[in-house]
Amino acid sequence: MEGKRATMQAQSTANIAKEIAAGLTSGLLGAITYVSYGALIFSGAIAEFLAVGVGLSLLSGIVLRSVCLVAGIFPGSVVGPASAATAVSAVAAAAIASDMSGASPNTVFITLVAALSTIALLSGLVMFLLAQFRVSSLAQYLPFPVIGGFLAGTGWLLVEGSSRIMAEAGLLELLTSMSGTSSGLLHWLPGFAFAAVLLLATRRWQHPTVMPVVLLAGVGVVYLVFWLSGIDLATAHKGGWLLGPFPAGSLVRLVGFDQLHEVDWLLIAGQAPEIITIVVIGVITVSLTVGGLELQTGEEIDLDREFRTLGLANIASGLAGGVVGWHSPAQSALAHSIGGSRSRFAILVSIAALAVVLFMGPPALALLPRVVVGGLVCFLGLSFLYEWLVGARRRLSLGDYAVVLIILFTIATVGILLGVAVGLAISVVLFVTEYSRTKVIRHVLSGVSCRSNVVRRPEHDRILDEVGDSVFVLKLQGFLFFGTSHRLLRQVRGRVADTDT
Repeated sequence: MEGKRATMQAQSTANIAKEIAAGLTSGLLGAITYVSYGALIFSGAIAEFLAVGVGLSLLSGIVLRSVCLVAGIFPGSVVGPASAATAVSAVAAAAIASDMSGASPNTVFITLVAALSTIALLSGLVMFLLAQFRVSSLAQYLPFPVIGGFLAGTGWLLVEGSSRIMAEAGLLELLTSMSGTSSGLLHWLPGFAFAAVLLLATRRWQHPTVMPVVLLAGVGVVYLVFWLSGIDLATAHKGGWLLGPFPAGSLVRLVGFDQLHEVDWLLIAGQAPEIITIVVIGVITVSLTVGGLELQTGEEIDLDREFRTLGLANIASGLAGGVVGWHSPAQSALAHSIGGSRSRFAILVSIAALAVVLFMGPPALALLPRVVVGGLVCFLGLSFLYEWLVGARRRLSLGDYAVVLIILFTIATVGILLGVAVGLAISVVLFVTEYSRTKVIRHVLSGVSCRSNVVRRPEHDRILDEVGDSVFVLKLQGFLFFGTSHRLLRQVRGRVADTDT
């Protein structure tokens, strides 16, 4: 009896250790990731808000995970700010800041927070309504190559935006301007190399712990180079190699309802295409991620429940002034592999880890190398591009692959707005093309082989047998459009004109 009790106690201790390890790993990896997202949005011309932007991203991670924990999301998933949404949000934030160049910094910041909150609120509302009306699977009917084009375009936005974190300039600007060839590229190339190493490592070794190990190794290598080169922290900050320095104080800066009168709502409304894009990408990504979690865990997941929970979580994040978020496949896989993914205690530990990083404030975040922070964002973008430019080539036909390239090229050269328009147009064309190949007539029958269920007198049945061949019966399938109905009409007219029947 004592031996059995000791065994159970040892198992309980081991389980608790697994839960703590899973929670700490998820929390710390999430913290680095969310810092990268905040730096991506608040970069370039709005880099003066970097500290509170990072705090906003960390706070969103805490709110999203807390609500999902209470509302009961699938135990094998980890939730937080999303890379795809962050990439498009960064485009919208840069456009708003550019249009507000003459406004006060406080007004610009409040408008940016209101824009991010609006995105989270609308995304949450759409997800919640999709679940309430049980139509959350609608996104699964979008053509696969169109989804691939959107996600590949998102990958490009992440890669392009990562250069603003590392070199404070756009990627195309770095590659084309003579001024960027010395200092800018010197800051960007190590980050791109780190992203490439991280991509190769995660592709070579599928174990989820590879990413946090490489991230920690990257930080260690940067500080080793500092030490060997005799570079102190002050010099590293001055040279733009570290994320800081930040002004003293808290990373949290909430916007009150009494400040909303300063918001330029017209500028936010002008970003409607980007906002709609984020909502659509969110619905698509959640559907795809839930399918991946089902394959990973071997369990069936209630998609409506996931959408309902994420809807509530994003509404809460928006009300707190935070950003939009959903499942994180990488962190979910990591927590699942460690063994604490199904524990509510593990999620609590991850939330506590995020809170500690948030309230440690600027001194801790100022030590993060821009090469690692920007490199992580670049890695996420390269992952999207690899998946849809290399991996998808083996799965897609030449025509479908061309659709992916067209949408990607449009987003990269013209912008997300036209990319979305092209994607929607291609969706319509693909739908019409594919449906035009589907025969609307399922069966062609006559009155001899097709009878009603009415019981008739024998003499009536004999009459129907005699004239049955002249009865033309068509059993249809699918939907009728102008093109398919015209083909149907031609077949009926041909049957009527056939004098042999």
